Amino acid sequence: MKNLQKILTTLLLAGATLACATACGPAPNDSVEHTHTYEKTVKAPTCTKIGYTIYACKCGDYYIDDRVQLLGHTVSDWIVDKEATYEEAGAQHVECTVCHEILQTKDIPILEEVIEELSYTLSKDETYYIVSGIGNCKDTDIVIPSTYNGKPVKTIGYLAFSRDKLTSVVIPDSVTMIDQMAFAMCDNLTSVVIPDSVTTINRMAFYNCDGLTSIVINGVTTIDKEAFFGCSGLTSIVIVDGVTTIGQAAFDWCKMLTIYCEAEEKPEGWDDNWNYCRKHSNGTDYCSVVWGYKSE
Repeated sequence: MKNLQKILTTLLLAGATLACATACGPAPNDSVEHTHTYEKTVKAPTCTKIGYTIYACKCGDYYIDDRVQLLGHTVSDWIVDKEATYEEAGAQHVECTVCHEILQTKDIPILEEVIEELSYTLSKDETYYIVSGIGNCKDTDIVIPSTYNGKPVKTIGYLAFSRDKLTSVVIPDSVTMIDQMAFAMCDNLTSVVIPDSVTTINRMAFYNCDGLTSIVINGVTTIDKEAFFGCSGLTSIVIVDGVTTIGQAAFDWCKMLTIYCEAEEKPEGWDDNWNYCRKHSNGTDYCSVVWGYKSE
């Protein structure tokens, strides 16, 4: 009986050893040959680390293969963390759009207050300034200053406001001349204050300003030809005594215009066709004129 028990025990132990060797490989110093069965685990590459695959057998044996280069960062545009103000600097950064690691930071400078102003040109004799353009002004209602950098503003220059979206302009009493095409094609211009100091309105100064409806000309002595050409919305203009020169067709295409003159008759210095106007609404080719007008 004892011999039978010993045989059974030996058989059970041999079966257990064989099962282990089949699943996990041979035990140390075991003479049974083992074939590895590897399972793979893929580690994907990241922005900062390479990718690879681990091949591992249940017996504990493993190796690493199929290496893949790291991806590297994908850099974002600058991202504002804090807007700058006139009192405090702001902050911004760039980051990786994949892993969101912050790659660089930078301050946003304190805002500098921008003073909106017209642009100016100093006269050749350096005694006064000429308004030469809209500058960085965004207003549509413009008040031109009488001085700039300590010198008077005397002229509104050639093409100074041409095609700008002005709606109204106040001209200071330092200005003596409105130059050629200074307000040409300012379609939205509805109001202009021309002070007594202005003596000359040059050619086509208000060309095609069809938003203008009325103008009073006080101190002007010279209105050049075609000065108000194409001001189709102009219905009335008052010309006071003292205007010694008006050029040819100064009001051409002002088809609704009636001109009120303080003079009793055409002064000698006015061109014979000073009020010429093609296809005027009065049925002629000349603007209607009221002589001897008395201003209130």
